Amino acid sequence: MKVCIDPDPGWSGRNEITGQASVEAEINMAIARIAGDMLLSAGYEVIYTRETENDTRDLMMRIDIANASDADIFLSLRCRRDGDCSARGSRVYCYLHSEEGFRLASCVQAELAALNYTSDQGVQEEDYDVLRLTNMPAVSIDCGNLSSGQDYAALTSPEWQEKIASGIVLGIQTYAVDWS
Repeated sequence: MKVCIDPDPGWSGRNEITGQASVEAEINMAIARIAGDMLLSAGYEVIYTRETENDTRDLMMRIDIANASDADIFLSLRCRRDGDCSARGSRVYCYLHSEEGFRLASCVQAELAALNYTSDQGVQEEDYDVLRLTNMPAVSIDCGNLSSGQDYAALTSPEWQEKIASGIVLGIQTYAVDWS
């Protein structure tokens, strides 16, 4: 199985809660690289839409890379940032009415929820370009809220980045059992 991983370039700025610099691109890239290495070790093929945190390819370019890769599944990794510091949680988005996307999203979200590092915001169907315009089952994984002190601590911790990546990989492996 070939997996295309899209570490979203995200938001860069200062966290309102901690006052510390928060660079979403670095968090997304770290989780993407760890997950990619785990997938490679498990025998998967891995394609990345961006190679470094400073790679600012726009969304359409990243979607084109995914479609040209002939990947079997597409993962967009991101964090959210909103003013509600109590709005913690991971969630996984899939395209509206995509049965395979919903199945993939459910497998990944179940593994993230099992980690108990944040609240479980479930699977949500959306009409996002990143989900609608990719030619394969696609999910957008919202790993947590950078405005929440608790989520921020987990998302910036190398130990938790590895656990989050492992949860994503376990979700993909669960999905892949019925794929072939």
